[in-house]
Amino acid sequence: MYPHMRHWAPFLPSTQHGQQLYRHVYVGCKEVDNVHKNFELLYTSLALITIELANEEVVTDLIRLAIALQDIAILNEDNLPMFNRCSIMGLVAAYLNFLSQMIAIPAFCQHISK
Repeated sequence: MYPHMRHWAPFLPSTQHGQQLYRHVYVGCKEVDNVHKNFELLYTSLALITIELANEEVVTDLIRLAIALQDIAILNEDNLPMFNRCSIMGLVAAYLNFLSQMIAIPAFCQHISK
């Protein structure tokens, strides 16, 4: 772990708190009464988690979370309004683009840019 991240140790994904944090983002996307600002704040939360806790385990969990969010919009099991589904897809696309720039893995960057 990076030395400057030691104070964040309780929130790493291997802990219950890390999983709860991801769950809050996931559940937050499913709120029917979300407005544009909510999705901006969810994006900001994901970006801050990425910047502050960037390690392989966190990045892997965040990619899994992004795919799960995409599934919410695609499967639409919660009968979300079209605005919410499109906003979730936009959130995921923007976040994965941000993540590809942060982690600089050529194959991932190439896949995301398509």
